Amino acid sequence: MSIIILDDIERLLDFVAIGPRFSNTLLQTLLVLLKKPPPEGHRVLVVGTTSQPRVMEVCMCLWYMQGMLLLGVLVLGVVGV
Repeated sequence: MSIIILDDIERLLDFVAIGPRFSNTLLQTLLVLLKKPPPEGHRVLVVGTTSQPRVMEVCMCLWYMQGMLLLGVLVLGVVGV
């Protein structure tokens, strides 16, 4: 199985909340690549992260996703003090 991680999707798409505006060229390229099925006998897991879930709605990316998991803010702490 292959795993693709798209971290900070709003930055990949140059998303700006005013308007809202984003790079449609990058979005279309990303959607075409994500819709392409993997070779026969292979599986792909795509994980995307965003700090602005509204971006997924505005860009209509939710149509191509099988699920969305909303998490709280992750905070790094000191381990083993």
